[in-house]
Amino acid sequence: MCADDRSLCADDAVSLCADDSFAMCADDSLSMRQAAPTSLRVPVQVTVPMDSGVRVTLAWAPGAGSASDPSLPSDCASQSYQLEVKLQTETDWGTPEGCQSLGSATTCTALFLQCNTGYDARIRASCVPVGASSDWSSFSRFSTANVGSCLRPASAPQLLRNTSVSTTSMEVSFSAGAAGDCVFSGFELQYQKDGEETWTSLPLTAGSLQVRAGPSVVITSLQEATRYFFRARELCSNGAPLSSPWGNTEEPLQTLGVPPVEQPISIDPLGLVTGTLVPQRLMLFFESDLDLGDSTREISVCPSLVGTAEAPGACQCVSAADCASKCVRRSDGDMGVLLLSARVLLVDLTARLPRPLTACPYDVIVEEGVLKTQLTPSKDSPSVLWSFTYSPPMPTGSVTLYSSTTTSLTMHVSWDMPMTVTCGVRDGSGGLAQVSAEEDFTGARAFVEVRITGLVPFTQYTVVCIGAAIGDSILTANVTRLQRQRSACSGCSGVATQRDTDDSVSSINLNIQDRTPRGDHGEDGKLETSHF
Repeated sequence: MCADDRSLCADDAVSLCADDSFAMCADDSLSMRQAAPTSLRVPVQVTVPMDSGVRVTLAWAPGAGSASDPSLPSDCASQSYQLEVKLQTETDWGTPEGCQSLGSATTCTALFLQCNTGYDARIRASCVPVGASSDWSSFSRFSTANVGSCLRPASAPQLLRNTSVSTTSMEVSFSAGAAGDCVFSGFELQYQKDGEETWTSLPLTAGSLQVRAGPSVVITSLQEATRYFFRARELCSNGAPLSSPWGNTEEPLQTLGVPPVEQPISIDPLGLVTGTLVPQRLMLFFESDLDLGDSTREISVCPSLVGTAEAPGACQCVSAADCASKCVRRSDGDMGVLLLSARVLLVDLTARLPRPLTACPYDVIVEEGVLKTQLTPSKDSPSVLWSFTYSPPMPTGSVTLYSSTTTSLTMHVSWDMPMTVTCGVRDGSGGLAQVSAEEDFTGARAFVEVRITGLVPFTQYTVVCIGAAIGDSILTANVTRLQRQRSACSGCSGVATQRDTDDSVSSINLNIQDRTPRGDHGEDGKLETSHF
């Protein structure tokens, strides 16, 4: 019995008992009965949580009696527990955080352990006097979990940049960081206008945000010429704590600006217009791509006031109001407005202004907003003002003799444009005599027939035909048919009236016989013949 009742002496030496109650130590101190560290009926327990890999909970039950005999009390007058742990791969023991100064507690949670690591743990009752302290009792070996804060979060995305940019959109791409223990579920992308505090999130399904290799997305509805910051982070399906921190653009990215529409680089017609082509349309050439704008914006072509009431002038209007009434306007209809291409505007005036008046300055106004930029947000085209004057080439024509009578000439007259025609003959003073009635040459036939009457029989004439452009009295021309010289006209009539057939009777002989008595006649009583 004494051999089984050994106890640690003050110097940790073990001595034999002198009797059944106690034994003398080597230094003559008394040996003591040690405390039982834990109950034999309730073993020590280790609980490894599933939400953390850096802590475990250890529990035990107080022992009864002494270590050698539960039925005998120990000599422990004051007891507290001491718990130590060590890595299974090492030999050094230590008291973990959370398990210090346990007192009489029978449980503690060891903190700040290493993740996914095997540990040994032990516990003993520390007594006063020290010699009554118990031996160490071991816990079952355990390993911490690889969960919670033990898992490595993903690293922040990097190299955020714009791969293409427009006035209202921007394509942003970036590279994923290290995955860590994150199970990838997608990226979250946000943007912020420079100078503001609010971040705007894009849908997680936008672009290729659900693709980890080379994600990109096009952000639309941005403002032109505006700077934006962008940031992205990786999201994880196995827990939000593993999501990456935000990866940010170091410098803001800027959308393009919509340049204003400049004045046309070319306008037709402009200034003095000559040539055979009648200006019946307006053409404006621009340097930027445009669309048709507001259809209510006005386009007008108006004659200028260059005359007076007494002399209307080339534009044939006597006042500003009169000129305004002769304007051709888009709002009045019959004006074709279309884009021949993204940079060429055509305005067809044929229906309302088939032929501008000769030498009349026309003022053209194309209001702001007739066109707009293709880039958005669209900007209106500026107001364009200019003028042109049409000075066509002189009309050309021909006149031929069709037929003649003793007192008239019938002429066939043709022109290269519609003209109103009168013909006459040149008189001795150089003027025109016997002027015909006006006839219209419209081009529907190859000629117009003009008859000059009141002429002298068998007479050669120089015929002059004067034409004025229909609807444009300023544009006039004449064609002439010269008389033939008599020396060159033996046996021919040239441009001449016909011979009067009665002029072949050169004399008339009248025989008058006197029937009166002789005494009443002349002296000789002879007949008298008169020659006419």
